[in-house]
Amino acid sequence: MFLKFMHALRIVGALALVASLPTAALAQTSTSDTSTPTAVVVTAPAPKAVQVPVPYRWSGVYFGGFIGDAWSDTNVTTSTVFSPAGYFTQGMVNVINDEGAQSMKTNEIIYGGEVGFDFQVARLVFGGSYDFSVMTMNDFENSGTNYPSSTSTFAITQTMETNWLMTARARVGWLASRRLLIFGTAGIAWTDLKYNAQFADNFNGAKESAEFDELVNGWVYGGGAEYRLSRRMSVKGEYLYSAFDDVTVTSTNLTTNSGSSPTNVFTHTSSFSLNVFKGSVKVRF
Repeated sequence: MFLKFMHALRIVGALALVASLPTAALAQTSTSDTSTPTAVVVTAPAPKAVQVPVPYRWSGVYFGGFIGDAWSDTNVTTSTVFSPAGYFTQGMVNVINDEGAQSMKTNEIIYGGEVGFDFQVARLVFGGSYDFSVMTMNDFENSGTNYPSSTSTFAITQTMETNWLMTARARVGWLASRRLLIFGTAGIAWTDLKYNAQFADNFNGAKESAEFDELVNGWVYGGGAEYRLSRRMSVKGEYLYSAFDDVTVTSTNLTTNSGSSPTNVFTHTSSFSLNVFKGSVKVRF
């Protein structure tokens, strides 16, 4: 009887143990589920700073120096008129006037300095400049031939000289990029033009001369490009064309071995134009 009782207790204990297993597993699962998970933090790399180019400021004052090449075209004429009381026949006058029309072309180095200012509005740049150039341009032409139906000859020598050029100009430009300016320019130019003419013949020792030394002015226009090397420095290439007013002088000083002949009036004219291509370096403020 006792043994049966002990056997029953063992069976009840085993059943109780089996019944407790789901509750323990559930409790363990519940405990595991309610635990706080460990957070994984991923640090993204910092974005690289984008360097935005700072636009150049074109407004301001500048000065600079330049050097370049200048070539001139000069048309000179020496002519006279027929007078019944004069020295020349009509045939002589015709050949003198033909031979007296001459053209000179001169090419020289030009250099100098400039000062100016610019004012920028969006991509447009307005400005003005003054420059002074030094050059040594001089040339001469000799002409002459026989008088009609004669072995006697005459000769005409005409010389031209100028040593400087000065301009005052406005300019308007367009910024093709933050560094590059394309521009056009126009204004007034001045130069000192020297001219001399000598006439002589061996028919009766005729001689005539005339000269002038005149400050002449005219229009100048052109264009070019300017490139910024830095905030303070820029370089420029520029072409300019200048056409100056004609200068005319008359003389009545014809003399021969027989005396003077003022009725044969001589007229001398000079027409001067100049082409310039130059490169410059500027300092800006």
